[in-house]
Amino acid sequence: MKPEDYIGREIIAFRFDDTHEIGFAPAMEEYIGKKGKIIGIYSPKRLTYTVEFRKCDTWNYPISECLKNLVEEIDIKKLFDEIKKL
Repeated sequence: MKPEDYIGREIIAFRFDDTHEIGFAPAMEEYIGKKGKIIGIYSPKRLTYTVEFRKCDTWNYPISECLKNLVEEIDIKKLFDEIKKL
């Protein structure tokens, strides 16, 4: 999948090491372990996502780490089809 395909998905916030693209701000600590929604790609080099936690409260996270912290989506239709097979 392309990075754009993950926009709209939720992640669980996490701590990350500072990179040449972005750094982990002390104020981000309060979000560790909480859900946020990927709302866009921030970096001109396309290496970071902008994640929204509350309206107008966004932080940037490295894409590679976000993909490891995605909230699992459940496809209800697929689940229901599997249950029907039982």
